Amino acid sequence: MKQNSNIFVLLGFLILVAVSGCSTNDDIVPKKPNEITLNGKKLTIKISEEAFSAEQRTTRAGDVVKSDTIDMGNGIIAERTILPDTTTVQESAVTRAAMAEGHYTIFALDASGTRMPDELSGTVQAGQFVPDQNKSISLAPGTYTFVCFNDAVTDKGTGLAIEGEDCANPMIGVTTKAVSGDLDEVSFQMIHYSARFRTEITSYTAYVDVDHTVNDFYDDSALYTDILMNLKGGNPTRGGVFHFLHTNTTFSRVGNQEFSSIVKPFKVQSGYWYVPVAPGENFQTHYVNYQPNVRVYGKDFYAFPGQFGLVNNATTPQLLPNKSYLIKLTFKTKDPLYLYQDGTVGYLGDKGTRTPIAVVVKEKTSSSEGTAIALQAASWWGSWNDMYSGGPRSANTTLYNATDAANDMEGYKWTWEASGTTNGEIKANNSDYNCFYAAAHYNPGVTVTGENVGKWYLPALGEWNYMAKKFFNWDGNNPGNMSADHSKGDAVFTNAGGYTPYGHYGIFLSTEDPSGYYLYYLVMGGSNAITPTRYEWYECSAYYGDVVPFVHF
Repeated sequence: MKQNSNIFVLLGFLILVAVSGCSTNDDIVPKKPNEITLNGKKLTIKISEEAFSAEQRTTRAGDVVKSDTIDMGNGIIAERTILPDTTTVQESAVTRAAMAEGHYTIFALDASGTRMPDELSGTVQAGQFVPDQNKSISLAPGTYTFVCFNDAVTDKGTGLAIEGEDCANPMIGVTTKAVSGDLDEVSFQMIHYSARFRTEITSYTAYVDVDHTVNDFYDDSALYTDILMNLKGGNPTRGGVFHFLHTNTTFSRVGNQEFSSIVKPFKVQSGYWYVPVAPGENFQTHYVNYQPNVRVYGKDFYAFPGQFGLVNNATTPQLLPNKSYLIKLTFKTKDPLYLYQDGTVGYLGDKGTRTPIAVVVKEKTSSSEGTAIALQAASWWGSWNDMYSGGPRSANTTLYNATDAANDMEGYKWTWEASGTTNGEIKANNSDYNCFYAAAHYNPGVTVTGENVGKWYLPALGEWNYMAKKFFNWDGNNPGNMSADHSKGDAVFTNAGGYTPYGHYGIFLSTEDPSGYYLYYLVMGGSNAITPTRYEWYECSAYYGDVVPFVHF
């Protein structure tokens, strides 16, 4: 396999002495601090780091490794997709990134595999290797295997190991050179002994909060133990104790989005972390599980129910070292949206300093306005007949029979538009139309600063029915057979400190029937309902009820 590499020349990295005759270390006197010499001559060391790449798959559909949906409970749904990280920047042959800074160790093996006693350690700083101390190493002429590894790899003396619970970036480089008097260069290609992961988490209306100190990789089969290898980093086996791999990678926000009146995705992305896996190791993808610790929509989640593996069947391919993967998590909630005093929408757990004023019935989009129902009743009224001074008459310009009334969505028109009345009056401005007037002059209890928040109005029957379908699980039949799951519907309002429509005497609406006498009126489980678990609407002329306004935004 052709490998991309980033070659960086590090002068003064290491002196591996190739001597003949009777030369000794004592004959070599370094002339500069932290210098390594060979018979007084510097040796050039070249190091290349194999670039991470996205795994190439033969399947289509975006090369998705896995995509599924997990019910997290507590009203949260997680959509999860795992795929090769094709967004990884692949460095060109011209533009090379500097080798990762860190601490490295180098030793040599002779042709028989015997480890030479001398070794060298040092730190890569700004692309140059700085040895821990002056060092001269003597090697008799011959062929040697040189091994370089970073501190994520443990030197066991007789072998190498990758162990522990921190997600580091283990790298090992091996090269073979014939040592003679003219040796002036040793080159290493550092191979990643891990698969690389990053995570993108999407939530809506607000950024998710991630505890970057508690994000774990693990496997359900207890196979995730230390990787034990020979001195060349080969023949990997698993042994030792089972590990959770604790990550400590910071999540950062994508952009700097603010609260909005439209439901928008908010994304955070992690840096990279590493799941150790050695070349040639048969480590199946489905063994690996990822467990983040997040707070989303005001709820904390750490332990996912069931297996949260990358792939959930044993026929999946191996997890490959030096490959880069992307984990996408999208959190959705069954919780209701609320309209806040500043004109933004969001879930109650993300309200912050905002004050909810209404429950969103219909979401706003880039091309259509939204609709919300007030958290509180505007007023409690007696008979609304007083609105008809001079006797009964038709007020609305459109009248509805019992069948068509359920489709009336024109509450704003009947309340605020002159074209909505037969005499051209705006009922919102005339206290004789007391239900309309009360709705139009509703005070949510807090100053509304959102310029997009419109005028409060008395909803029509169709608008109320739309709300009932959404929050009270009405099946859409009309009238009389609406089975109200009022506990869930009630909670939509009461969780935000509001009124609940269920259990009250009745609700006044702006839809008018052909008689010219009556507005439509609903009863949800109140004293006038046929049964306390049923939701009715019918015409009335002298009932008491509540005014619960709607508003567009």
